[in-house]
Amino acid sequence: MKQQHYDVIIIGGGLAGLCLARQLKQTKVSFNILVIERNQYPVPEAAHKVGESTVELGSHYLRVVLGLDDHLKECHLPKAGLRFFFSDGSNRFIERRLEMGGNDFPPAPSFQIDRGRLENYLYETCCELGIDIIDGCNVLACERSSPHHIIAKKAETKLVFTSGWVVDASGRFGLLKRQYELQKSNEHNVSASWFRIQKKIDIDDWYSDGWHKEVPKGLRYYSTNHLMGKGYWVWIIPLPSNYTSIGIVVDGSEHNFNEINRFPLALKWLQKFEPQCAEIVDVNKEYLVDFHVMRNISYGCQQVFSDEKWCITGEAGLFLDPYYSPGTDFIAISNTFITQLICAEQSGKPINLLAKQYQQLYFKMYESSMGLYRDQYSLMGNCQQMIRKTIWDYAVYWGVTALLFTQGKLCDYEFIRSIRRYLQQIDEISAKMQINFRKNKTSSDRVVQGNYLNTLKIPELYSWQAELTKQYSEAELKNKIKENFLKIKHLSRSILS
Repeated sequence: MKQQHYDVIIIGGGLAGLCLARQLKQTKVSFNILVIERNQYPVPEAAHKVGESTVELGSHYLRVVLGLDDHLKECHLPKAGLRFFFSDGSNRFIERRLEMGGNDFPPAPSFQIDRGRLENYLYETCCELGIDIIDGCNVLACERSSPHHIIAKKAETKLVFTSGWVVDASGRFGLLKRQYELQKSNEHNVSASWFRIQKKIDIDDWYSDGWHKEVPKGLRYYSTNHLMGKGYWVWIIPLPSNYTSIGIVVDGSEHNFNEINRFPLALKWLQKFEPQCAEIVDVNKEYLVDFHVMRNISYGCQQVFSDEKWCITGEAGLFLDPYYSPGTDFIAISNTFITQLICAEQSGKPINLLAKQYQQLYFKMYESSMGLYRDQYSLMGNCQQMIRKTIWDYAVYWGVTALLFTQGKLCDYEFIRSIRRYLQQIDEISAKMQINFRKNKTSSDRVVQGNYLNTLKIPELYSWQAELTKQYSEAELKNKIKENFLKIKHLSRSILS
């Protein structure tokens, strides 16, 4: 029988909730934690949830902060970065499309993860750490008080718990957001459908006579591959055990969601816009494992951290866009803020101002990141503009955002204040750059065929990516941010000219 009172109750035992429970327990072993999850463990592998691709910030969180490096290396796939194939007009021959991506695994690692496999491992290890978990249980309500009252139901049994803190990690169900009426639109109208195939699909096999010698055969398979076109992109992601995840993401102003919301329709849509991909899917459709859809996948939230000792993390609060795979990044950032906030309160520190500061920083990151996606899908058919945009987006992410997190400073309010002048200028320049990309979405829109751009051969990008594996003192990091600011400023002028 579970006890009735906890220091922290986490609603939702998926990736965000289990990672937070592990992070809290590792930070302070005496924390009394309960996780309540509506699904039954173990969850299915391969076809459990979308969100299989991680990038450097989120990977650092899983590997280093949570100590999951061995599990990721042994049970998931290494990732050869993001790779883009821009439209050549017909999209019938992969080798004729302009390709952008590395020719090796990048210095700072990331992974293609099986969400079911990872969440099952987190569940098992959280139990070993002494974290209480009730699965197959639905939370009905959270009554805000001191302490909070959590009302749940498992089978036909009603359960009531109290807790000092409550954190909503219930995913898109968003219990606290709905209960506290915190919904917020972000005017980013994108929708998606996706499916998993129990078959290894390797883009290198799409062209039998070989192509760019710069990219070793077999490397593309390990990338998060993007097939690009005006108003859409298609992902192809390898999963362990030779499964493949394929997804279609469309801008509602360019493509009708009702044309991709069932598998036969999605296949027909692929035949029109990505015929080579459609052919591969059609040949392997007997291995289809699942099919899912989600309309209006992007949204915001009015509040996520409160000095009344409740918080919201992961998709229970907000979600940007899957294009640059930022989902695990924002779980990492919000969970780190929440951990610091709970630890501060538990040590007797006042948290009224701290909760506001953390939320201000978190929402600032969210709004800055939204600028990468909002009104940008029409650019995806313009390879020249997308190359410029991708180089720019990489520079700011690797040179600033991911660097600050891997150094343990992105959620350090005082340190962020100390470099605020550089961050503000970078943010202002970046906003102007995104406006410029949008304004010029139809310029230089000619089709470019058969070229290859190696992102690892762009010196500054490679060095910024490699620096994510290093450790700097606080003084060294401040100098590095200043140095990167000057380089980013110069890059903006080069791109605009």
